[in-house]
Amino acid sequence: MKKYILSTLLAIIVFNLSAQVITQKTDASIINEKIKLEDKSNIDVLNMPSFDLKELLEEDEINKGLDLPYRFGYAFEVDYNMQNVGTWTEVKSGKVWSLKIVSKGAYSINLAYSKFYLPENSQLYIYNEQKTVLQGPFTSENNTTDGTFSSDLIESSAIILEYFEPDNVKEKPEILISKVVHAYRNLFPNSTKGYGSSGSCNIDVNCPEGDVWQDESNAVAMILVGSDRICSGCMVNNTNQDFTPYFLTANHCISGQNVNDWSFRFQYKSPSCNGGDDYSYYSYHGADLEANSSVSDFALLELDTRPNANTGITYAGWSISTIAPNSAVGIHHPSGDVMKISFDDDNLTKTTYPSLSGNNHWKVIFDEGTAEHGSSGSPIFDPDHRIIGQLHGGYPGCSSNKNFWYGSFDVSWTHGLSAFLDPNNTGAMTTNTVEIPYVSGTGTICSSNRTFTLHNLPSGSTVTWTRSNNLTYVSGQGTNNYTVKASNSSTSGQGWVQANINVATFRKTFWVGKPKFTISGTDELMPRQPGMAIIQYSNDRFIQGVSNVNWSYTGPLDYINGDITKARYKAGNSSGLGFIYALATNTCGQRENRMFYEISGWHKAYPNPVKDILTIEIDKSEMPKRLISKKIEILLYDKMMSLKKKTSFSGTFTTPKHIKTP
Repeated sequence: MKKYILSTLLAIIVFNLSAQVITQKTDASIINEKIKLEDKSNIDVLNMPSFDLKELLEEDEINKGLDLPYRFGYAFEVDYNMQNVGTWTEVKSGKVWSLKIVSKGAYSINLAYSKFYLPENSQLYIYNEQKTVLQGPFTSENNTTDGTFSSDLIESSAIILEYFEPDNVKEKPEILISKVVHAYRNLFPNSTKGYGSSGSCNIDVNCPEGDVWQDESNAVAMILVGSDRICSGCMVNNTNQDFTPYFLTANHCISGQNVNDWSFRFQYKSPSCNGGDDYSYYSYHGADLEANSSVSDFALLELDTRPNANTGITYAGWSISTIAPNSAVGIHHPSGDVMKISFDDDNLTKTTYPSLSGNNHWKVIFDEGTAEHGSSGSPIFDPDHRIIGQLHGGYPGCSSNKNFWYGSFDVSWTHGLSAFLDPNNTGAMTTNTVEIPYVSGTGTICSSNRTFTLHNLPSGSTVTWTRSNNLTYVSGQGTNNYTVKASNSSTSGQGWVQANINVATFRKTFWVGKPKFTISGTDELMPRQPGMAIIQYSNDRFIQGVSNVNWSYTGPLDYINGDITKARYKAGNSSGLGFIYALATNTCGQRENRMFYEISGWHKAYPNPVKDILTIEIDKSEMPKRLISKKIEILLYDKMMSLKKKTSFSGTFTTPKHIKTP
């Protein structure tokens, strides 16, 4: 059965925004909660062609000895956009563009975009056909200055893209896929082993051997280089301790590459020592090249986005000492596997890289673990947990010859690193690994005092607090605990406190005062017609802390039933005017708002419910003059109030009008 509503309803949906993207192993129930499209029978399906895998593997074998990033996939060059592929579907409160991409035999699929723009309040999810892996949401916060983008690997040979656009979005999205990458090597744990899985002598960083190295491991990332190759690298601290997102990797990884197209995958670890195939990781897109040199094979990048504290990502410390340490630890992603840790228990030696001149590298011979293709650019740490170099090359695998060469950090220092990692020329020889600061505290502020706490203030640093204008300072300036309250009892809106550390800022946003919202909905009804009202919060209702909304009405309605975001009601038999009221409650109190409605007999729609043909009749002599020149919109809903069809016509149309149901 179908129901119709004559309406000019706009639903405003606000999403939590973050430039980071999480990819996680999950289950279908979680994915179904996130996505909007229930019926996927009409999704456009693209099947990628076959390619010569044998030829690629032969090329990889030939290139093993060269300074090249590790290749895991074959990139199809394509030109897919939202106009020439995919399916648009009307859904409740908006519309969905969906696309399924299949590449037979792929261990995973990832995408590169030559154009990528998501309007505010829209969102994109990517998930596999089996509904076991979910990536996203991508939002407007993921838009880049140059309009390009790349998304991380999805474990499957078939993936689905689902873009949701709420009714209130006026801007046009742009998704232009330029590459579809078929992974012919398996980069995921505990699945059927692929061609490039790491050797058995590797040690998971989450094994007991790695317990004391967790802070450093949280700085390490796998790099998606040019969409089809991988390297490793890590975040690095600087003497200002201002959390500029500097990232160290190998110079040979950037050869012929545009680092602005790279993706950086953090926290890709096995959930336990040698166990489980669950995973989740954070991806950041894009970087700029700041300094590099082939002498010690280093490259220093600056990520386009500073990682969030809730990711657990750290900035690794370093040492420019020229004294050989008596042991060393490497943390890396061999063959694109989950993060591994390796140990050299003997003195390192400063030596020459086999194909170069000059003693610009540390030679490492691992006693436990190893390194492999894909480990390039990964850090080597001294016993004090400080970086002393990054991996250039060596003899990969689990054989007895586990010799590797790491470009020496002290050599890199004099070839460009110092200008960025010691910008004020302090002469510091070392820095330590630091966690990203963050501010914690209440989610809603009323008239009483509320204290916010700064966590992870770096040693030797000081903090200065600032606040939004709707807050009054109470105490705590210059300390880790800062107390404020609402400036007055009538204030209502978003507020913030901000910890300023050196030149870095760390802000906590929250709601101040009572709820703030408006109501819109079906305000022109005919007798017995159902309607819907939607609350439009000035910020996400969760930010406002709204716990309850009471709905009521005056005038000739039959009933009204609602929840925190919407209400459904039905007109009575008689004409008349009235108001619909919403009383919203949070911890600061209550606020009421209302919308006007009118029931009149100038239009009829029958039968209602309808099976086949809906007939619309209008008595133009009774029709309000303000509507004659307006567009009249017809929305057809099923019995669960899911939108099934939307159509519109001018108030000057010839009556009666017949509309065929879906």
